[in-house]
Amino acid sequence: MSPPNELFGANTPLPRLRSDLVISPQKYRGTTSFVIKDPIALRYYRLGAYELHVAGLLDGKRTLAEVTDAIQRQFPDRAVDQQTVMRILTHFAHMSFLQLSGEQAQRLFSQLLANRQRQKRRQTFFTLAGALVYFKISLFDPDLLLLKLEKRLRFMWSRYTMIALGCLAAVALGLLFQNMDRLYARLPDFLTLHNLIWLWVTLVGVKVVHEFSHGLMCKHYGGEVHDMGAMFIILTPFLFCDATDSWMFRNKWHKIAVNMGGILAELILASLAVMVWAFTPAGLVNQLAFNVMVVCSISTVVFNANPLMKFDGYYVLADWLEIPNLRDRARQQVTGVFMSLFTGRPAAAGMSEPSTFRRVAFAFYSVASYLYIWYIMVRIFGSLGRRLEPYGLAGVGRASLVITYAAGILIPIWVFMKQLIPTLRKEGFSGFVPGRAVKLSGGAAAACMLLAVWPCKLRVTTSCVLDGVNRIGVHAKSEGFLRAIKVREGESVRRGQLLAVMDNEDLEGRAAYQASQMQLVDLRKQRASAADDLVSVNQLNKEIAELDAAKLTLEERLAALEVKSPIDGVVLTGDLDAQRGTYLHEGDFFCEILPTGKINVVIALTEQQANLVRVGQAVEFRIYSFPGKTFWGTVTRTFTTASRELPHAAMAGRFGGEVPTEVDSLGREQPVDTLYQAESQIDNTDNLLRPGMSGRVKISCGWSTPLRIIISHLKQMIRLDILV
Repeated sequence: MSPPNELFGANTPLPRLRSDLVISPQKYRGTTSFVIKDPIALRYYRLGAYELHVAGLLDGKRTLAEVTDAIQRQFPDRAVDQQTVMRILTHFAHMSFLQLSGEQAQRLFSQLLANRQRQKRRQTFFTLAGALVYFKISLFDPDLLLLKLEKRLRFMWSRYTMIALGCLAAVALGLLFQNMDRLYARLPDFLTLHNLIWLWVTLVGVKVVHEFSHGLMCKHYGGEVHDMGAMFIILTPFLFCDATDSWMFRNKWHKIAVNMGGILAELILASLAVMVWAFTPAGLVNQLAFNVMVVCSISTVVFNANPLMKFDGYYVLADWLEIPNLRDRARQQVTGVFMSLFTGRPAAAGMSEPSTFRRVAFAFYSVASYLYIWYIMVRIFGSLGRRLEPYGLAGVGRASLVITYAAGILIPIWVFMKQLIPTLRKEGFSGFVPGRAVKLSGGAAAACMLLAVWPCKLRVTTSCVLDGVNRIGVHAKSEGFLRAIKVREGESVRRGQLLAVMDNEDLEGRAAYQASQMQLVDLRKQRASAADDLVSVNQLNKEIAELDAAKLTLEERLAALEVKSPIDGVVLTGDLDAQRGTYLHEGDFFCEILPTGKINVVIALTEQQANLVRVGQAVEFRIYSFPGKTFWGTVTRTFTTASRELPHAAMAGRFGGEVPTEVDSLGREQPVDTLYQAESQIDNTDNLLRPGMSGRVKISCGWSTPLRIIISHLKQMIRLDILV
């Protein structure tokens, strides 16, 4: 930046403060500060009482010396000289607070252009990467539109509407708990390929409502909204609404209401979606309602309402605590602690809070916020990598994940050094003890090494699917039309329990005919016995024996018209009622039953994972259909030979599974890389689990160290065999 005295003359009157600037006093924890609104550029700035007093002295008549004298009289405890005042004036000029002459404006433009070129040259990889991940484009001024909408929707802010919405949320919550099993069963399909397009549409639509809600809330409390447009996050378009005019509100609860507007709108949408989802059959409407319900609840809690991320929840917390720039102040607090440790000097005034509680709270918030965002980024890029593997882009996913890990460690060090070195250059190295920095650096390095070699449990995390190879097929033992179905899918049955009843008019007619024949033969036998016709009696006895044998066979076939369960278990076959009225021949399939007891689990392993897994190791199961329940077992079998066969279709990456797959020449899904398998068993005495359900497992494979684990992951990423 050019020296300040190049912009303003020392003996000429200083420029006047712009008369159109809007100034709003704000109370923050008993201290008054001022928000300055530039109505032309629609920018907002926050000044303290000292800076505002300087601005108030700029009447276009006072010279630099006169302004400096006036400031010294008003603030005798502050060291003020002309150079300090010139820096403040230059800062005001850069914020466009001053009415500049043509020559002054030209000099200011030259300074700003030079600053912009320097910043462009200093752009780092992370700055460019951030621009690719996030950028926005202004499209129109929505102020008039929002004003009209607010007038039509003003009833939404009434007490009765608030009560009604509270009741709506309570009913929706009750329905959600009542349908929790149904919700768990739907979650595995949420990120499947066929739902991704609808999920994307849902997400964009919800965010449009979210942003309009911010704007409407701002208009309701008297603010202005002059900027709305498209915001792109990882190339996904969203709407953005600039409600920064809420900074001008003196009532902090009005500011909080504006920041909460989007969250409240999403909760209303979620409540309505729960009702639609609960009372509609499976189909597109039901799926869209489910998407809205999940997006408006999970994204609100994890992102928007979370104060650890700089979204709505963060600004709500900052306004509630009356601490502007909460994250920056918390970060400066942590930086001040490390600066003091390294230099041996007290932290600068802006880097240290007055009370111990606030210092500890700010430090905790800063660290927690950073670690949480780092964790979210690792999970996002990890998930992205798994999704890219089926398309042959596994290397991109691995590289992104490694860069995220490295950036999370290196960025804080880089930021700290950027502040430490200029501070030492500015204040000099007097009092700085290099040995102290060396000792602290050595201690930090030793702590990192200790963490790197500290024993930790080694776990293999991968996907699994319930196999159910011991399922039993129930077949018809006679033939006839299915008249009644006594069970349905998922119902537990006992051995010998009636499953279905068949009708066979031919067998029933033959049974009636045989009964009549038995009566006739018995009558003839009585007559022959009365006539002492022994020959006829003997002949009729033979006929009766033949009829009894035929009757026994016929009764067995009639009894077989009742289809019964051969075992204790649970019915697996769905839509049994659709079979009502169909004709079954002897031996035809009716349904499948999974025996009560243990159910087999197939576990997919990469080559590296297979080297760690052994029989007898403990396994923790999380089945997607029951996300709140944990199952336990042990590895019962491992396979030493690799396979290019997919253990189960539910594992395919293209269908929502986690095994990267590709389509072979016959149109079948097969793993991209060779797979190994292991097997385990889960206790299923309560008959909750079904074959085909999928999930994730954690196999405890003994102990290792973080250093060895990191080296193993790097080897997997680099793939030295390709480079040789």
